[in-house]
Amino acid sequence: HKRLPSHGVHFGVLNGISLLSWQAVSDNLSYEEIVKEFEEIKTLSHHRRLQILLGVGVACASLCILAKGNFIDASFAFVGSILGMFVRQEIAKKKFNVMIAIIGAAFVTSFIASINVFYGIGLLPEKALATSVLYLVPGVQLVNAVIDLIEGYVATAIARGFYAGFLLLCIALGMAVSILIFGISNFY
Repeated sequence: HKRLPSHGVHFGVLNGISLLSWQAVSDNLSYEEIVKEFEEIKTLSHHRRLQILLGVGVACASLCILAKGNFIDASFAFVGSILGMFVRQEIAKKKFNVMIAIIGAAFVTSFIASINVFYGIGLLPEKALATSVLYLVPGVQLVNAVIDLIEGYVATAIARGFYAGFLLLCIALGMAVSILIFGISNFY
């Protein structure tokens, strides 16, 4: 049987293609110019691992602060999301199923954030728990499912929607296991 390699979302490529499509229309680019620009977009390098880890951590910590958590809550979201993303990358490196990587990452992330909830360290520790796993939400797949549905590609939309839904279920499973370990039941 054949296997397709797993590809992560490269937002630099997505952005470049989006800009190229608009430029092709507005500047009336020729086919050759579009192909030349597209070849340049294909050569964009991926971000370094440390950049990704820090970006995920800062994003989740910032979301925690936006959700009215304090800096202690944000610190738990920061550390939890970095460690969870690291686990996800390590599981993906070993070529495990994406679902396993998501469950593992959600578990590790929410386990760290659950320490804050269990001991009541921060002002609103449940905010850290809620925002620390948001980096796992399959936004691109959900958006593509909606776009496919709007454009009339119902079968593709359903397939993408179910895949995204299953990824969300994997996030919930990973979180549920860590929450059950800590016996957390005081959600507001």
